Amino acid sequence: MKFVRATFDGLFKAVVVLNMLMLVAIVLITAANVFGRYVMNAPLFWAEELCTRFMLTLGMLSAACGVSMHSHMVIEIFTMRASAKTQRFIGKVADLFMVLVGIILMVGGVFRALVSLRFYSELPATGLPSVVQDFAIPVAGLLITYASILNVLDLNGKLHPLMVTFDPEKAAL
Repeated sequence: MKFVRATFDGLFKAVVVLNMLMLVAIVLITAANVFGRYVMNAPLFWAEELCTRFMLTLGMLSAACGVSMHSHMVIEIFTMRASAKTQRFIGKVADLFMVLVGIILMVGGVFRALVSLRFYSELPATGLPSVVQDFAIPVAGLLITYASILNVLDLNGKLHPLMVTFDPEKAAL
């Protein structure tokens, strides 16, 4: 179990670094495109396509990190006046739904990638295979499923590695 935990913790940290790099790339590519379009009168024809793919990947992988840190959207306005036991129960139900969402993303993402491979096509501006845009869906599904199962079983441990990275005061679960 320690090997699996260490592997997924490392994968989550790699996803955070990848997300940071994609965000920086989006900003730089967009700035270069704006400069090219308005100053040089020669926009980058591939910039919007690449930034859109980065944004989709960033969103999917960020959702997985949010579930891992247990900071995903749960509407608390309905439960904030409930007892602690009721809040805990509703939290477990939400985690079970997140397991279901993760499984759907995994299966659907793999199916979509297989279809993209079967009917090969390329993205118009960059010429990349269209399956490139689908890789984040099953990866995010796997990470969401794993993190949600840990949350359901209360196996997150005392110190969550991503929380230590972002907010050491909230790291103790």
